[in-house]
Amino acid sequence: YAAFGQATWSFSDRFSGTAGLRYTDESKDYYRTTSTFSNFAPLVGTTFRPERTQTYEFALAHDVGSNATFGVRTFYQRTTDQVATLLGVGYERPTGDLDHYSVASAGDFVAHGWSVSVSRVVAHRLRGGIDYTVTMAEWGVSPDEEALAEFAPSVLRQGSEQLHDVTTSLQADIPGTATRVFALYRVNTAFVAAHQEDEQPALDARFDVQVRQALPFLNFTS
Repeated sequence: YAAFGQATWSFSDRFSGTAGLRYTDESKDYYRTTSTFSNFAPLVGTTFRPERTQTYEFALAHDVGSNATFGVRTFYQRTTDQVATLLGVGYERPTGDLDHYSVASAGDFVAHGWSVSVSRVVAHRLRGGIDYTVTMAEWGVSPDEEALAEFAPSVLRQGSEQLHDVTTSLQADIPGTATRVFALYRVNTAFVAAHQEDEQPALDARFDVQVRQALPFLNFTS
């Protein structure tokens, strides 16, 4: 479940601020399903530890004129038995068999930090933004450490770590077709590159493109 509240203050015609507070308590349960075409099972043994996450966030946003928004945010997150999902590892498959998913516990972690963001309208129906986040993470010991060290060593983290993340985004809205296109490019100091033989976290980048299409023939207004 989650709880969220926010309030907006207008100090003048050109100056307003928004403050928000969010609390999230999330847990992930598990069940196993096996068939000719798929297999989803614990990487080690037959038991699985559900993941549970508690998150606290506090954010402030300030509208600069009519086209730009400046925001700051602080957060705290505690996760127990973080779930690691692995594809196609952990057992010998017959020739032609499909890959399957295995799940393991990557252990507990606590993360807290802050971020600053700026977004603005850069063109007609196009909005861009940039977000810089600093996170301090405390990693616990994984109960499945031995198996993860063999199949996915990059999942295991030790001790304390400071992470830096820069995310840029572009969002385009096409109201005539109720279409939204979202492009994101992210640089992070804790990514693991696929070509790295030692699979150690380092500075790397990722990108993502999403297209969201509404269904205009369905009436969601009632």
